[in-house]
Order: sequence, then C-alpha cells, then structure tokens
Amino acid sequence: MNESSVLTMTTPVRSVQAIHTSLQQIVSNFADVQEEKINNTVLSSKAVKLEAKQTKVKVVLDCLSRYTYLIILDIAKMPNNEVQKLQCEARRKEMGEYQFISLELFIKQVIPHIKQFKERRFSKSTLKDLIKGQIGLFFSNKDILEVKQFIESFIYHEKLELQLSAIPRDFVIAKEDLRWSSNRKTHFFEYFNKLGIRHCYNHTLRLNELEEDWKVERGTQLDSVLRDIINEAAKLNLFYLTPYEEKLKILLILERDMQVPFHLLDDRKVAEEVVIKSLRSGFENVRAIEMERMGKVTDFSENTLAISRFVEHGKLVLVASEFLNELMEQQRNNFDNLGFLLEDFVDDPKSENQEEFTLEPLGDY
Repeated sequence: MNESSVLTMTTPVRSVQAIHTSLQQIVSNFADVQEEKINNTVLSSKAVKLEAKQTKVKVVLDCLSRYTYLIILDIAKMPNNEVQKLQCEARRKEMGEYQFISLELFIKQVIPHIKQFKERRFSKSTLKDLIKGQIGLFFSNKDILEVKQFIESFIYHEKLELQLSAIPRDFVIAKEDLRWSSNRKTHFFEYFNKLGIRHCYNHTLRLNELEEDWKVERGTQLDSVLRDIINEAAKLNLFYLTPYEEKLKILLILERDMQVPFHLLDDRKVAEEVVIKSLRSGFENVRAIEMERMGKVTDFSENTLAISRFVEHGKLVLVASEFLNELMEQQRNNFDNLGFLLEDFVDDPKSENQEEFTLEPLGDY
C-alpha cells in the first residue's frame, strides 16, 4: 500500500462520490496485497518442489555410483503400503536399496548419466512406449540371480477397483467372511436367490450367511449390490479390497550402466545348476571314500572308481565355469543394441526418427 493510497483514505470525506472513490481504493489495495501473497506462496511452493526433485536426482545418481546393479521395476499397480514393505524387506535381508522416482524425471535427469544410453543414439519414444506409468529403482551389490529371485518372489496384493463395470479376475469370498442383517441388507437375498447361491440364518449370531464359499467370476457385472456385498465382506476381512496377488515385474536390469539381457541370466542359471550338481556329486564321493577308509577296505577297485569319479566331476566343474565366463563375455561383446528395449539404433546421425539426449533443466512435470 503506497503513500498516496494512505492519503486518499485519510482525506476527509465530503461527498458520496468521495466515499465511493475511497471504498474503491480500499478494495483495490486489499486485492493487490492478497495477489502478492498468493504469488509469493506459489513461488515458494515451486521452489520447494524444485528442490525436492533436485534432491531425489542426486540420491539416485549417488546410488548409481555405489551399486553394481540397477533393476527397474513396474510398480504401476502396487499400493504404497506394499512399496514400503518391499523397502523394509530389502533392508532386513540386506538385498539392496529401493528408490522411487517419476518416469519423466528418470528419463530427463537420470538416463543421460547412464553410460550405455549416454554413448549411443536412440529414440526417446521407444523408451517411453516400453517403460510406462510408475517405476521403482532397486539398487544392489548382491549376486544378480539372488537379487532377481528376491524380487520375483515378492508378492503384493492389487486393489479391486470398485468403480469398474465388471470383475476383472476371479476371486473367492469365504462363507465365514460374509454375514448380514435381515433388516439392513434385504437386497442381498434377492441377489443371491437370482444367482442360485444358497444362504441361511445363523441363530447363534442372529445374522444371515452363505452356506458355501462363493467364487466371484471374471466378467461378473459389478453393480451397486455387488459393491455393497464386497464392502460388507471387507468389514470382516480386508482381503476383499485387495484380492489379487501379483508378482513384481522387472522391466530392465543394468550392470555398471550396461544392460543385462534376460536370456543371459537364464543361461547363467543353467550353467550354475550344472556346477552345483557336480559339486554335490563330488562331495558325496569324497564322503564315500572317507567312510571306506574309516572301516576295513575290502575292495580297492571301488575306492579307485570313487576317486576317478570325483576327478571327472571336478573337471566338469572347471569346464562349466570356463564356459560360463566365455558365454558372459561373448554375449556382452555381441550385444550391440539394447535388446528387447531399444531396437532402433542407426549409424546415420541425421536419421529423422532419432533423438539425442541432452541434459535438461528441472521443471514441473
């Protein structure tokens, strides 16, 4: 409020026109003050959001430098409490560190720092088409097969969206989880009778209940009555709000900024199984020799045969290990593109459908 405005309001009012003018000035000054406050609040809010984004990017980039593996997860249908459970499980089992970041922020501010993406040209649109929605970043220094097994064994429950028009997948309502009053839920009787679902009155509880478990099949119309039934069952068991079990989906695995093809992990798993089986067999033969020597040796040919078998198994372990190392090196050398994720590398830098990543300033996404 400037000096002239104050003088205007303190000038003696001698006419209706003067009163009108003074009121207009007061309203105008008040509006200016409020607008200034709103603008300051908006600017402050944007600054806080910008700082939070910058902090998140720094944390993720720090993880990239500290961990060997980055596993990108699809968490689009994963409830927040299940994400927290994953974080706790990862810390408890010392499997690694989980970080959440928006897809847009990841593509614009993290991808340019990853070696494989930084040194090659590829289409941004391809990446956006294949990695959609919400993603989670899992960092680890553990053996990748162990980490992959941990992630794929994590089960979470997906929410049933009651605003849908039909049931998306089958689930079962246990008979002991649905009870209703004859006076308050009269429409339940008509619904179950129409479907031929048997129900009865429990005189002890003075409530109605189902006589057997009810399988709610995929495609069943999700009308107001069924919504009411599901909510009623959820009062006894919250399971019915999230009845679907899901496994975490791995979208991409990076080892020291380079993509690891999924088929390479499968080959390694097979080779390791051969090694483990061979070691186990060799160990059993060693024990057999030890037991033989503790007792009376009656057949030296068996002892010699056992030693021979152990040697052969040892050779197999060596061959399998060498094969595994050669396979890993060969696959990495031959893997010149981004596998299933990016298939549009080109040699022509002038290709119209190619874009080169550049660092962009943080903004509102």
